[in-house]
Amino acid sequence: MNKTLLLILCDFLLLNLLALTNWQSAGPITPKQVRSTAPAKPDAPAPASKDDDLVDLMRRSLADEQQRHQQAAGDLDRRLREMDAALASRDKALADSRRQLDARAAALAEQQAAAGRLARRADDLARRLDGEQAASRQAAEASATQLARLRAELARQTDEARRQQQRVSLLENEQTAAREKIEDLSVAVKVAEREKTLLAETARVLETQIAAEQADRRQSQNATLQLARGLTETTASIGLSIGELKQTLVDNRPRTPNEIYDAYLRAHRVRVRLRATRAGGNLSPLVSALLLASPADPAAPHALLLATGTPVDPSAAPREWLWLLADIQKDTGSPSVAAQNLLFLSTDPRLLAIPVPRDACDRLDVSPCKIAPDPLRATRAILINPDGRGYGAAAFSLDPRLPDTLRNRYLRMDTSLFQRLFGDFAPATGDIVLNETGELIGLMVNNTYCAIVDTLLPAQTIATGAQSPARTDEQLQTLARRVKQLPQSLQ
Repeated sequence: MNKTLLLILCDFLLLNLLALTNWQSAGPITPKQVRSTAPAKPDAPAPASKDDDLVDLMRRSLADEQQRHQQAAGDLDRRLREMDAALASRDKALADSRRQLDARAAALAEQQAAAGRLARRADDLARRLDGEQAASRQAAEASATQLARLRAELARQTDEARRQQQRVSLLENEQTAAREKIEDLSVAVKVAEREKTLLAETARVLETQIAAEQADRRQSQNATLQLARGLTETTASIGLSIGELKQTLVDNRPRTPNEIYDAYLRAHRVRVRLRATRAGGNLSPLVSALLLASPADPAAPHALLLATGTPVDPSAAPREWLWLLADIQKDTGSPSVAAQNLLFLSTDPRLLAIPVPRDACDRLDVSPCKIAPDPLRATRAILINPDGRGYGAAAFSLDPRLPDTLRNRYLRMDTSLFQRLFGDFAPATGDIVLNETGELIGLMVNNTYCAIVDTLLPAQTIATGAQSPARTDEQLQTLARRVKQLPQSLQ
């Protein structure tokens, strides 16, 4: 049986006995009531009865129950103390949580205030950006207007150059006519002199005809004077002196390849020292270039070369240049002049023109070469290696396979005719192409095609001196993308 249930029953029975017992009528137990077979001994203790056992049992049960109650009370007190401690801990944790919540609320308020400030700053930046964008658009519109004005000016100058060329052609025709008249007059003078000689001989033979011969001589002299006056008037109407006619004829006279090559070596070739500096090292190659007169300003010479293979080659990997310098001299060891800008031409991004100071030609003892006014007119041209290692002549023509936008900007060389004429001399990238009067047509961008140079308008300009590596590389990469957009035959 369950111990707890037994204790409950015992308590119940004990309480019933105590309640039902009549303690007043109960008396002491007499010896008669004791049933015993043996005689009673005077000193022996009285035998315990069943009720006494039950009472002892109940007393022990009560003592155990009291002890259990005391133990339960102790346990209850201990649990209460533990609960009080737990409640105190919870109160403390709650207080800490409240303090943390207050701190977080304060931090959240600060963050909200900071967010407000950031929002106001973002609004200010947005307004400022709108203003800068408006200014940039205005600057772009101004640049576009200026570019349109420059293009109009370029078109006007081109038309003027064409009109000048037409005037030159007209003058050439008039000079030819005047030359024919002069020849006719010379023949007439010679005839008159011959007639005078015949008349003198006849006078010695026929004295009777002296008067007639003298009259004929006077008439011949008068005719000669009239012809001379007519020649003078004709020359004056043309507007050119005999010296100017001779100079024009000399300038337009076809020259031999030997003469053109000699003029390039003596007067038109310059050396360009390109110095490039970066964190990993330096480069300073010395390359040959053609000194060229600008068509817009003949007094402003430029050194023209191909940028391929130089420190500013657009097709090369990003270089991260920190410094770029350019010095121009006639020969190695001779005096040099510093250049301020590097111009990558809009005709082809690989063409590099370096402006030379106006007074540098006298100091360097060089003279600029002219640009051919009509490069498409020449069917036969002279090729010269920039370093002067060789030269030759070849036929050039337009390539119908090129797109319409590129067909008038490049000439294709007839390689078979070149090999037949000049044997071992092979054209190479960077060779200079001149017409038969020594004027520039363009530069070879590869072994087959020549890029026509009819303007020095730049597509990109890099100032010499200290560089911003990121911006310089971006400019060169922009040029490289233009080269990659060309047909494969032109790359």
